[in-house]
Amino acid sequence: MKESYYYLNLSTLPNSNMTKDSRTSLERELLVNCAGSINTQRKHESINSWGRADYYLIYIIEGNLAFNSCGKSVHLKPFDAIILPPNTPYTQGLDKGDRLNYLWAHFTGNNVEGVLGQFGIKLFPYINKVSQNNHMQTRFQRLFDCFMKNDELIERDLSASLEKLLIELSRSIKSKENPRVSLSKSISYINNYYNTAIKIPDLAKMDGLSMTQYNLNFKKQMGMPPTRYIISLRMNTAKELIETSNLSLGQIASMCGYEDYNFFAKVFKAYTGISPRKYKKQ
Repeated sequence: MKESYYYLNLSTLPNSNMTKDSRTSLERELLVNCAGSINTQRKHESINSWGRADYYLIYIIEGNLAFNSCGKSVHLKPFDAIILPPNTPYTQGLDKGDRLNYLWAHFTGNNVEGVLGQFGIKLFPYINKVSQNNHMQTRFQRLFDCFMKNDELIERDLSASLEKLLIELSRSIKSKENPRVSLSKSISYINNYYNTAIKIPDLAKMDGLSMTQYNLNFKKQMGMPPTRYIISLRMNTAKELIETSNLSLGQIASMCGYEDYNFFAKVFKAYTGISPRKYKKQ
């Protein structure tokens, strides 16, 4: 078994007479007491019949962990994360298989549940499902590094590092719940060929989506429908050319994908509020 443990050494802090429990009265939303990692290939079991005075975060990297508390049992798999509230008894052990690797941290603070609520992170028995494409291990390592430095800024450093870890957890949960559809092919095409005839069905096909799916995902990611996005590229290019070149308005219209100047002028006025001729004079 390979274990790593990192504890806050209170005797090195300015207020060395302060106990671990009294630290919760500090004006800090998050305070880390200890953290570490477990990597084992043999039987692993931990029993805490009384619970702890702080919150307990577990993030599974490899293997399966059976976790029991207050009559509720969960089976944690890779990329699962749970947070146990204070004063909650629990037992945990290797669920099945022959390997278990997880990261953990104990923390407290004067607004823990407020922070967790803001981040959309739920307490046990809820299992926070984390996306595989995450940086949780990096964030935990940053937390471990803070303990090893153990200088006069350690509490502030630990607090900031834990907040970033919880932000990463929050983003990974949301990414898992609402996976982002890649529109990179079609958006790249639009950006390169916005001044040509572009058909939305062709764009949807590039990213393997139906028209309905494509329009919904495009608006969600870009803040506007694809047709509006194309028009915005054309109109912003037209404005720049009017301001910086000696080209005629007809030439500019053609360069922006409009062979019919009258139609170009109509779109331009709808977009800017004034005609191209008036824009040029101004």
